[in-house]
Amino acid sequence: MEESSPYRSAYTSAQSSAKNSSQNSAQSSTPSSAASSASAPQMRFGKIDDLGSRVAVAVDAARKYLFSQQHEEGYWCGELEADTSLESDYILLHTLLGTGSQGRFDKAACYILNHQNEDGGWSIYAGGPSNISASVKAYFGLKLAGFTADHPALGRAREKILEMGGVTEVNTFTKIYLCFFGQYDYDAVPAIPPEIVLFPNWFWFNIYEISSWSRAILVPLSICYAKKPFKKIPDEMGVEELFAGGRDKSRMHLHWSKKRISWRNFFLCLDRMTHWFERVHIRPLRSLALRQAEKWMLERFEMSDGLGAIYPSMMNAIIALRCLGYSVDDPQSHAALHVSGVGYGVCTVCPGRSGGSGDRFAFGEVRRLDSSEAGSQARRLEDQESERRTGRLVLRVQQ
Repeated sequence: MEESSPYRSAYTSAQSSAKNSSQNSAQSSTPSSAASSASAPQMRFGKIDDLGSRVAVAVDAARKYLFSQQHEEGYWCGELEADTSLESDYILLHTLLGTGSQGRFDKAACYILNHQNEDGGWSIYAGGPSNISASVKAYFGLKLAGFTADHPALGRAREKILEMGGVTEVNTFTKIYLCFFGQYDYDAVPAIPPEIVLFPNWFWFNIYEISSWSRAILVPLSICYAKKPFKKIPDEMGVEELFAGGRDKSRMHLHWSKKRISWRNFFLCLDRMTHWFERVHIRPLRSLALRQAEKWMLERFEMSDGLGAIYPSMMNAIIALRCLGYSVDDPQSHAALHVSGVGYGVCTVCPGRSGGSGDRFAFGEVRRLDSSEAGSQARRLEDQESERRTGRLVLRVQQ
């Protein structure tokens, strides 16, 4: 006799419930079906009457669905996916580092195009509305991958992005990533000074007063903000056309609140002051803060599957390491690239600093490869990947 299992019982119960529900629906009359459809859970906004019963209905529907998807042996299996921001960030990161593989860029671009909404934008979850930040990153990623502004998909995307307010409406992270390529002004993004890591735990604001994943994103990003990396790209790869009314006429800074005495205006004042200190080089603790931020980041690399175990913090950490002078072949950079999954088969010899001085870190310049150069680079990438998998990763483990 087969052993009884709570998983199997629940699964069988859910299946029976679903089957009975289906039979009852088939036998019901049209008015009854319409009433049932009308009472189904719907997305609502604002004040919701009878919230408790609606939540109970939603929880019950979610529970039944989960049991209906359960395998007979008691487990669930599903594909782990994310929105197209990961593919866009992949193209952006390797363009910035100079480690891109056109073949992989083409695959990432294909994925981005396959997930474009009917209205031309991109969402941050399946079936969701177009999101301005995801759409701008997808548009920029496609252009870095070789698509031109007159491509039909980019034309539809451009219309939707401008309809949503243009590139100035994207979130802070996206604005900073655009700054890396000269597509936005560093002075117009919210300041993220690395000195925040020096605040003691007892202070009313310190990095441990924010969530773990936010902290993991913020610390390496503060290094990037301090170093202000820059990579020159051809004009045709830029996003000048996404500024509503043109870049020169766009208001790139965050808007003040109409209410003079407000928390928003208070923090905007702090932001303007921080930017002013940056411009006049009043930052006596900058070197100490960068060393502390670097130390904090490296300590959390050890025995982990990537900083914060989320892609944005891993990506920021890789860029931060390069800003601090680590080469792509350095053990720390190498581990960060491979743990994040962005380094396989695409890392080439690290680009050196090209004319970087002072606070700015220059990543060189993007140029298109001819067919012979592309073939040579592809072969070199394959050789390096083979060497990396058979030798360097082993050395890293032994250390």
